[in-house]
Amino acid sequence: MWRNWQPYLILMDIRMPVMNGYEATRKIRSELKGDNQLEL
Repeated sequence: MWRNWQPYLILMDIRMPVMNGYEATRKIRSELKGDNQLEL
């Protein structure tokens, strides 16, 4: 869903059934390119 919508902010839950929030965040960040990637 985030690929099509491209939000400025995504709130993640750390405890999720399939993968935790940290893993999901790493996956999303690895797929971002160009100006959409922010340094935190």
